[in-house]
Amino acid sequence: MRRLLFAVCCAATSLAAQPSRAIIGLAGWPNKFPIEDVTVPFTLDAPLGKSYAAVKAAFAELKVPIDMDDPAGGLVGVQLTKAQNRFAGYRMSRIFDCGEKSTMGPNADSYRLTIVFLALLDSLDASHTKLRVGFVAGAVPSSGSRTEALQCGSTGVLEAKLVELASARLK
Repeated sequence: MRRLLFAVCCAATSLAAQPSRAIIGLAGWPNKFPIEDVTVPFTLDAPLGKSYAAVKAAFAELKVPIDMDDPAGGLVGVQLTKAQNRFAGYRMSRIFDCGEKSTMGPNADSYRLTIVFLALLDSLDASHTKLRVGFVAGAVPSSGSRTEALQCGSTGVLEAKLVELASARLK
């Protein structure tokens, strides 16, 4: 029994010690967190190299300028960018949920957002790639302060579009 408990403790320690590919700190979020905490998983039917190129091309097709391009680490996307009203051709409330004020409508449409949009890619086998997409934001009122900042979660629309565009390039 002690050996089993020891093995479980060692496994938990080694899993917890694995480094994150990116630590995120956004207004409205109480603490910094690893991007892996907010990713949505997908599988691409192609090897890692081809999948990476397809995801990078999908970012370009969405007109999202990337500031992180690490093929060796399997990380591509935008670490931090600011936007208001629209992002990647979408109205903010279509891609983010930041809550709503009854008189103003969705907060995502009237706040300034600081956005993180990263894709993490890992080889599953010789012909499949695990893709995890992290898309999250912090929102600050246009006429307010950071103390009024809000957390914004993704609606899943942009992640699905990124995967659709990347998958189309792999056919």
